[in-house]
Amino acid sequence: MTQPPFISWLGHGAVNLAPPGLFHDVTGYAFVLDASRRAMQALVDKLLTPATQGKVSYEVPWNSALLSVTDIAQCSSGPEQIGWLPGKEFAIWVPLLEKQPHQLLPRAVLWAPYIFINYDIGMVTGREVWGWNKAIGHITVEPEAKPARFACSTTIFRNFAPQTQGSFEELLAVTGTRPITTGPADFLEFLTALFGEVGAAVANSLKVEPVIPAIALRQFRDSEDPMRASHQAIVNSPCRITKMKGAELLDDRFTLSIRTCDSHRIMHDIFGMDPTEPVSKRPIRLAARVGMDFQAEPGKTIVAWP
Repeated sequence: MTQPPFISWLGHGAVNLAPPGLFHDVTGYAFVLDASRRAMQALVDKLLTPATQGKVSYEVPWNSALLSVTDIAQCSSGPEQIGWLPGKEFAIWVPLLEKQPHQLLPRAVLWAPYIFINYDIGMVTGREVWGWNKAIGHITVEPEAKPARFACSTTIFRNFAPQTQGSFEELLAVTGTRPITTGPADFLEFLTALFGEVGAAVANSLKVEPVIPAIALRQFRDSEDPMRASHQAIVNSPCRITKMKGAELLDDRFTLSIRTCDSHRIMHDIFGMDPTEPVSKRPIRLAARVGMDFQAEPGKTIVAWP
């Protein structure tokens, strides 16, 4: 069956723009966390596995997760040239091994159960086109502060109850001990810390095919029965690095702070631990800064219903 053409709202308040998304003058900060493989696998089995229909599987191979902070000077659409916006994103990523019947070896991919963005076009396009579970947040990027600090505020619900009023509060913060200074340029060491023994293979593949592999769950509630999905798919969502401008390890000790709330159970989901009130803190194992341009390319459906 031929798909109908997309009805574009361009010129009428469009907030869903066509990919590829183009991102220029990007400074990314990446922080490796010691996490719980068991807890992250339970999260995968809850939020991804039901949509696979048994046609593909996702396994958490290591006790590591990644937190990223992305500061983008210019974000725009390739096909729909309406202009550009600056943008910031704050995300927690889980490394996975994707296994499909036709593949001899599993594929290393990233999946973001938590991702926050500070502009509406990026949120809507990311959710509707690829399925990224993006939410609006206020994101602070202060690498030169004393000490360096990165933070994300968003809407939270401290306790799930009919009488609870939601509030806009700081959910996540990464803090160093001093302003950021540069370290040795060894991005391979950073990849090895995240991906374990396949770090070198990932680095080599990026040299040949500079694509960061990622997946997302794309779904829409059914209008008649909102407890069911009218569409559900696992989507391959690649980001292609178009220009690498440098990568360096950060020579400092960083700490992650997580607000305790029922709406974002990050301590349980990522670390497999009970939170403390009002904030839980976790050390960061390794940190890096990367400069680049990249584009978010059209996705490819891995498995879908209907």
